[in-house]
Amino acid sequence: MHTHKEWQITLDMARERGWTATVGSNHSVTYVECPAKNPQCRVKAFSTGRGAENAARNSRNKIRNCIHAETGLLETATLRMDSAETFLTATSAELTLRSVGRRAEELLEMLDQVDSALDEAASAVERLGEEFTETAEREQQARDARDRAIEAVGGGTPQEWIVQAGSDLRRAEQDIKGVPKKQPSSGAARKRLDSLKNQCAELRKQISTETSNTDR
Repeated sequence: MHTHKEWQITLDMARERGWTATVGSNHSVTYVECPAKNPQCRVKAFSTGRGAENAARNSRNKIRNCIHAETGLLETATLRMDSAETFLTATSAELTLRSVGRRAEELLEMLDQVDSALDEAASAVERLGEEFTETAEREQQARDARDRAIEAVGGGTPQEWIVQAGSDLRRAEQDIKGVPKKQPSSGAARKRLDSLKNQCAELRKQISTETSNTDR
């Protein structure tokens, strides 16, 4: 712990990014180095002296701009996006299953109606039968995908999954904001974040529409 608040914030940021802190022999200064031990990326945190607040803030800029730092924030953002993507996959699979299931029920009702006039609607029965077979296969595929997705997220409902996905994405966005744009892979991470946010918004609309239709 550092006696000065601003320096403590700086040291905490450095540790989150993989920097190491070493207390000097006289305990009046703490040396902080980036993972690459690059001399240009070294900070001295003095326990006494004037201008500590400005020095600490300037040191934070050096830490943010270090290109040698571990991709801790980027890795954290990636993990959170992985988690969000899992919840989005589960949500999408569940909604697809429900949609396909409703269509299968509709087709069964239509087949019953057409069956009474089989002679006049033989072609329609054949067409609907083919569509029902295809839909049944899609329903099974959707069910299998849903089951795999639910196993991955540990159960729950689409409403719960979409909320968790949104939370993971917001945290991932905050993590990525702290990553320098020149950091390798940061651009790909930002594109993936935008894509997942769009998917989350679309699935949220589907859930809202389904809920409205159910309440009617």
